[in-house]
Amino acid sequence: MPLYEYRCESCHTVFEAYKRLSDKAEETCPACDGRSKRVGISLFQARGTGSGPSFGGSSCGGGSSRSPFR
Repeated sequence: MPLYEYRCESCHTVFEAYKRLSDKAEETCPACDGRSKRVGISLFQARGTGSGPSFGGSSCGGGSSRSPFR
């Protein structure tokens, strides 16, 4: 599920919300209850079912503990 970035048309607050791709592009501003428009996409969230690898969580992505810059 994508994490979208929104900007309020009234108070210009920027906030994020998880939405389905099929959801409408408008969201209510948490600061002033004004109308907000989708301005970008931050990331996708994938949820595991418990029977395989789970994606998401740490922004480091797991991987090797050895730095490629050494």
